[in-house]
Amino acid sequence: MNKLRGHSGIIKLVLMVTLSCITQVVSLMKSSIVAGTFGASAEMDAFNFANSVSAFLFSFVIAGVSTIVIPCYVKRTNKRNVNSFITAIFLGMLVITSLTLIIRIPIISLITKRDSAFVDLSSDVLIVLIVSNFFSILTSVTSAYFQYAEKYNIPKIITLVSQLIVVIILGICREITIMQYAFVIGAGVILNSCVDVLFAIKSGWRCKPEFVFNEEETKALFRTFVPVLFSTGVYQLSLMIDSAIASRLNTGDITVLNYANQISSIINTLLVSNLLIYFYPKLVKDVEENKGQQSFWENTYFFHAIMCLVVAGYAAIGREGISLLFEHGEFNADAANTVFLLSFLYVSAQQVNIIRDLIYRYFYSYGDTKSTTVNSVFATIINIICSLILVRLMGLCGIVVGTAISSVASLIMIMVRFKKSYGYNEKVKTIVIQYLKSILIAFASMVVVWVTKNIWVINIDIISILIYGIEVVLVYTTLTLIFNKKVFVISKKI
Repeated sequence: MNKLRGHSGIIKLVLMVTLSCITQVVSLMKSSIVAGTFGASAEMDAFNFANSVSAFLFSFVIAGVSTIVIPCYVKRTNKRNVNSFITAIFLGMLVITSLTLIIRIPIISLITKRDSAFVDLSSDVLIVLIVSNFFSILTSVTSAYFQYAEKYNIPKIITLVSQLIVVIILGICREITIMQYAFVIGAGVILNSCVDVLFAIKSGWRCKPEFVFNEEETKALFRTFVPVLFSTGVYQLSLMIDSAIASRLNTGDITVLNYANQISSIINTLLVSNLLIYFYPKLVKDVEENKGQQSFWENTYFFHAIMCLVVAGYAAIGREGISLLFEHGEFNADAANTVFLLSFLYVSAQQVNIIRDLIYRYFYSYGDTKSTTVNSVFATIINIICSLILVRLMGLCGIVVGTAISSVASLIMIMVRFKKSYGYNEKVKTIVIQYLKSILIAFASMVVVWVTKNIWVINIDIISILIYGIEVVLVYTTLTLIFNKKVFVISKKI
C-alpha cells in the first residue's frame, strides 16, 4: 500500500510538471500569435503597461492569500475566521481597484509621459483587465483548497484548457483590435475562475461572506498576511516600475521588455521552481536530522551547474528560438534581436537567483522568514535605483542590467547574513571556486558553439536549434566531466 501511495505521488508530480510544460507551450503559442498580429507597437505597449498595473494590484494579494489559506485548511481553522479573512480581502481589493479605476487616467499620465492616445487606450484596457482579474482572487482561494485536498492538477488542467481556448480564438480571429484582444484575455481569466469554483464546490469546498473581524483567530491571520503581502508587494512594485521606465522610452520598448521577461519566467517556472520543489523537503529533513551543511552546498553546486548549462544553451540557440516564435508578421528582426539580448541577460541572472533561492530555503527550514524578507526589500530598492540610473546610459538594456546587478547584490547580502546566522562549514573560497568552474565551462561552451556557427552556417531555424543544442550539451557535459567532475559525483547522491 505504501509503495502504491509513493508511486501515486510520483505520478502526480510528473503529471504536474507535464501540465506546466504544455501550458507554457500554449502560452508561447499565444505570444507568437500576438507578436505577429501587433508587433512591437504602441497599441501592444498600452496593453502591456495596463497589464503590469493590473498585475501589481492582484499578484501579490493572490500569492499572500494562498500562503495563508492553505495552512488554515490543513489545520482546520474555524471556518468563520477563514471566511472572514477572505471576505476582508475581497472588500479591501474592491475598494482599491475601484479607486484605481476612478483615478486611472491621471495616474497613467503621470507615470508614462506618453501622448493622450496611449493614455486613453491604456486606461480602457485597464478597465477590462482589472474587472476580469478580480475573479482571480477567488481562484487563489480555490487553488489553495485543491492543494490542501492533494488535487494539484485540477486547477492546472482548467488553466490549460482556458488558455487553449484563448489561443484558438486568437488563431481564428487574426484581424482584431487591441481592445478586442483585452476582452478575449479577460474572458479567459473569468472562464478559468468560474470553472475552478465549480470543480472546487464539487470537491467539497464551501465559502460564504462572514464578518467576525474582531476575533483573535481572524486577527492572527491578518498578522501573518501582512509580512507576506509586503514581501511580495515590493517585488511586484519593481516589475511595474520597470514597465513605467520602459514606457518613457521608445515605442515598442514595453512590449519587447515584456517578451524578454516572459521567456525568463518560463525557464524559471519549468526548471527553477521544480528544482526548488524537489530540494526543499530534503533540506528540511537534513536540518531536522542535524546533518550539517555539506549536503546543502553540494546541492547548490549541482543546481548551479544545471543553470549554467541552461545559460550556455540559451546563448547557443535562443536567437533561433525567438525567430521561430516571434519574428513574423508585424514583429521585425530588430525587435527579435533586442528580445534575445534582454532575455539572455535575464536568463544569465537565473544562475545567481538559483543559489540565492536555495539559501532562502535554508533560512525557511529554520523558520526564519524575516531575514529573507529584509534581503528582498533591499534587493528591490537596489534594482529600482540601478534601473533608473542605467536606463539613462544604456536605454532599455539598462533596466535589465539593473535587475541583474540587484540579483548579484541580493546573493552577496544573503550569503553575508548566512555567515552571521549559521556560519560556514565549507570554506568560502571553495564555494566560490566551485561556482566559477561551472561559469567558465558555460562560457567555453558558448565560444565553441559560436565558432561552429561561423564555420558551419545553418539557415533553417529548427535544424539549427537541434544541431547546436545537441552540440552545446555535449561540449558542456564533456568539459564538466574533465574539469568539474565533482558535479557528477554529487548528481549520484541526488
